[in-house]
Amino acid sequence: MNSAKILCLVLTHNGAETVKETLQSILSQSVLPHKILLIDNASTDNTIGIVRSLNVQNLEISLLDENAGVGRAFNLGIEAAAKQGFGWLWIFDQDTICLEDCLESLLYAGNMLGEPTKPVGALFPTAKSKSFPEVTLLPYHWNGKNFVHVSEDQSEKMFLQIHSSISSGGLYKVDVLRQAGGFREDYFIDFVDHDYHLKLHHAGYQMFWVKPAVILHELGVAKKTINGEILFIHKPFRYYYMGRNMTNGYLKLGGVVSVLIFWKDAWQQVKRFKKAGLFPKHAIRYFLSGVLDAFRNKFGARNKH
Repeated sequence: MNSAKILCLVLTHNGAETVKETLQSILSQSVLPHKILLIDNASTDNTIGIVRSLNVQNLEISLLDENAGVGRAFNLGIEAAAKQGFGWLWIFDQDTICLEDCLESLLYAGNMLGEPTKPVGALFPTAKSKSFPEVTLLPYHWNGKNFVHVSEDQSEKMFLQIHSSISSGGLYKVDVLRQAGGFREDYFIDFVDHDYHLKLHHAGYQMFWVKPAVILHELGVAKKTINGEILFIHKPFRYYYMGRNMTNGYLKLGGVVSVLIFWKDAWQQVKRFKKAGLFPKHAIRYFLSGVLDAFRNKFGARNKH
């Protein structure tokens, strides 16, 4: 395995509106990945037609017969990276844009950090909202009961040890991914990354936020309220996976207390959305259905059960 070789993994599912911009940002890097592997989760739009029209060199396209979820795509990317001898796996959602020197900054951090007391497993860029770039989607610390955002006073450090961040834009060591095992596939979507990052942490690996590396990403549809608060709205079905996977994840990671904290935080979020008149119709029903399935031990894609 060549520790300097980088495989860029791009995940798509009906990403025709954004995938071109994502790929162009990757191809505009000051340091380029050695290969791009695009795994498409059974898109029904023109995603693949747009990708092929770009005539990207060193691009491999893998078409899945059904939407198997992000965890499965992540694991296929790990298998491909290991089999082809890559040292790093750089993961992207179809709607993430990386700024020009993002990869260079991540690699610089990897070299500067060297081998601290525990081996480095992953490096994460600064994630900013696409719609409101002044808003930073801060990474997380795990306090034993809950994920909490890194405090603003810590954010001035160039490299900061964290416990989790969004996976898109993250640079992972392939040998670490292989040793730690794969992402949880039956979560399908949502909490897949946080679950895995805590798995890396518990296995003795460190993860760092690399502030100079920057991506633009949207957690949903970003809306600014009258009082200036930024809220991210999802399609109602996403709240099913949030309710199910986070209930299960918090119960596994921190017990009943963690689940109660999560539910309390979710209710506070509901009140903020309702106050702003932005709460998605049927979201509560989807969320509660997910919570119920968590206790029924029903996982995988929602339309399969």
